[in-house]
Amino acid sequence: MKREKILNHRGHRGHREKFIFSLWSLRSLWLIALLLGGCIPAATPANIAATPGEAAVITQDTYQNDVFSVVYPTGWRVITSPAGAPPSVTFVAPGNCALVIVASDSTPQSLTSPSCAQPDIKTSTKTVTLGSHQITIAGSAPSTGWDDFVNALDRVAASLKAAS
Repeated sequence: MKREKILNHRGHRGHREKFIFSLWSLRSLWLIALLLGGCIPAATPANIAATPGEAAVITQDTYQNDVFSVVYPTGWRVITSPAGAPPSVTFVAPGNCALVIVASDSTPQSLTSPSCAQPDIKTSTKTVTLGSHQITIAGSAPSTGWDDFVNALDRVAASLKAAS
């Protein structure tokens, strides 16, 4: 019987030690949280508060900004307008010679790709009224393969919608 009491006594003491250890752990965590809380800035830093330029959403085959949305050809690169400029986008075909520009201001200054070495480049420009905006759709491509390019340009133009 005496032996049984000792075993029970030790088991009880182990429980108390666990309880004290868990309280010490909680106090330590609270102290760490208090110390790290001082590292959080009181206000959002200026470089995180707002990114300049128009917002744009780009998916695998669609582009949308605050003015318009459009479906672009599969596999083409998307180049957005610079911050502070009116919303526009340039789609560049693989090979960097064919491109489509969709702009909410006026006709883009350069319709040809600067990295294309093809000598015979054709261009096409269309203007579409979309709500209160005049949207310009312009494209350029080498004369070889022009018919395929015009089909792609027409699909882009047909997909143009006002942003929702």
